Amino acid sequence: MRSPRTRGASAPPECQRILYIAPQNVYANLGFFFGVGMADPTSLLEGSGKRMRHVKIRTVLAAQNPALVPLIQEGWANGVKAYAQFHETRSKRREPAAER
Repeated sequence: MRSPRTRGASAPPECQRILYIAPQNVYANLGFFFGVGMADPTSLLEGSGKRMRHVKIRTVLAAQNPALVPLIQEGWANGVKAYAQFHETRSKRREPAAER
């Protein structure tokens, strides 16, 4: 039996995540696995990695910031596109050479 994390999914678990919330001692990170290149007019995004970005949320008021809504929407859209590309690439690798 598959673990609940991967049930019904063909991608490995680490490739099925789009957003995350990581509580810390004095703040929470709202993270975007495909956050590079996201529009961020209010400069909330932090991070310098190849793919991921996050927002540090330090107060309840900060969690209610309306600027988070477009970030979440764009982060989700980026993740959906990335998974579509992942599945497309993966299925092409599985096709026999004669069918390509």
